[in-house]
Amino acid sequence: MIPVFREAMEVLRRRHLAQGMPREGWVFPSDSKTGHIVTILRAFTNARRKAQLPDAMVLYTARHGLATDLGRIVSTKELMDMGGWSDAATAMRYQHPDTAALQARLEAARTTGKIQ
Repeated sequence: MIPVFREAMEVLRRRHLAQGMPREGWVFPSDSKTGHIVTILRAFTNARRKAQLPDAMVLYTARHGLATDLGRIVSTKELMDMGGWSDAATAMRYQHPDTAALQARLEAARTTGKIQ
């Protein structure tokens, strides 16, 4: 199970209900031969424009940004599960040191003599 924001879950519930509450199938079906969205670029671009986000925000940057933000608050294993990666090295690319937190820890070490 992958956690999602409440708002996203509500969208998924509405879509599920609108599709007759099927027990299996695609959440975002398309008219492609396979029945699923082969690429989400068009949908992402439309959503980005409707949200009035800059054109510089491309699909990769959105995924990278989310994974980077999650990397600050979840464990490597949790990030691997959420990102769908089986290799910890891939998840580690998204875990960047929080320089402000490091600076605060260094300042604390100056006064206490112990890095926490």
